[in-house]
Amino acid sequence: MSDVSLSGRLGLADRGRQRQRNATLLWRAVRQIADGGVNRIVVPRNDALFRPWPAGLAASFGLDVPHGEGAPFGDGDGYYQSVIDIVATAADLRATSLNIAVNYAGELIGGESFSILHETLGWRLYEIATVDMATDTEGTITFNPPLREAIGGDTPLEFDRPRCVMRLTNPSAMNLSVQPWNFNSASVDFVEAF
Repeated sequence: MSDVSLSGRLGLADRGRQRQRNATLLWRAVRQIADGGVNRIVVPRNDALFRPWPAGLAASFGLDVPHGEGAPFGDGDGYYQSVIDIVATAADLRATSLNIAVNYAGELIGGESFSILHETLGWRLYEIATVDMATDTEGTITFNPPLREAIGGDTPLEFDRPRCVMRLTNPSAMNLSVQPWNFNSASVDFVEAF
C-alpha cells in the first residue's frame, strides 16, 4: 500500500489537525501490533470501485446498519452487513477455478477481488481472471493465486470487503516520517502470512 493518507477519515467529529493526529497515532498503533512482521493482521483491500455491486443500490448500502431500535454504537458507527451474495461449490487445495452460484450481485467481468474465510488459514485474497456464465446465476470463474485450502460446498465468496491475513515484509515496513503541521501519507509492504 503506498501513499496511504494520514489526514484521517471524514465524517468523524474530529477536525483538521486532530483528525490527522488520530490517524497518525492509529498508524503507529497498528505498526506496534504488527510487531515488525511477527504478528499477523487482517488487511482489507480498498476495492470499493471494482466490486460487482448490484444495480440500483447505493454503494454504502449494508454499512452502518443500526441496532433494532435505530440507534448506532456509541461512536456513531453501526453494524456491517455484506450485500453481494456469491457462493462456490466444493474445490480442492490449489484449484484455480470455481463453479459459482450468483444469488445477488452485479455482473462479474474479471479482475474483481474476493476473499474466502478458510477454516485453518483464515482470510485469503483471490483475484478473478475469467468469467464464464452458463446462466444468469451459475458459472465458472478462474482466479489466482491457487486456493490456499480446500473448500466445501456453498462456501461464501466475500466481494464486499475482500481481505487477507498478512504480516509486514520486514521490521521497518511501516516506519513513518512525520512532517509537523502537514497532511502526511505513508506506505507499507505486506506479504501473505501462513
